[in-house]
Amino acid sequence: MTIRTATCAALLLCGLTAPQAQAASADLSLDALIDCARGPASSGVMCISEALEPCDAVVPETPAVAALCYQEARQSFEADFPAALDAVEAKEGEATGAEARIVVRYEVLTRALLCDRDTELLALKGGTEGEITRQKARCMTLVTGDTWLRLRLTTAPRPKP
Repeated sequence: MTIRTATCAALLLCGLTAPQAQAASADLSLDALIDCARGPASSGVMCISEALEPCDAVVPETPAVAALCYQEARQSFEADFPAALDAVEAKEGEATGAEARIVVRYEVLTRALLCDRDTELLALKGGTEGEITRQKARCMTLVTGDTWLRLRLTTAPRPKP
């Protein structure tokens, strides 16, 4: 066997056995999340976790792909925060709107500290850099999503019976 043939065979074998890093997307429908959270026996975190399943399914060998998937989902929530906060102000008045902005900011910051704590604990237990990156991205997406969903549930019109 020549070196060229051996190299080609090795590359082919690696291509067949290595996990493929495919772009994953949570493909969030914010309205569907609100509907899910309003369902019987549903919780907001459960609905968000279900929406993040495509990110969770990314193979462990590609933590950057999973982290990007979580980050894109988080950006979907963050992009709607201004409209959600404006809806609070429109529904409840300027003072309540200002209060909601403060509460939301500190709710996210407080819960982000818990993500940091969990990240440090994982590092202490010997977690790899990839595992840590993935866990932190998922945690921050859940924090942001849950805060957004609770805010939206207070402002979205109730379904008619």
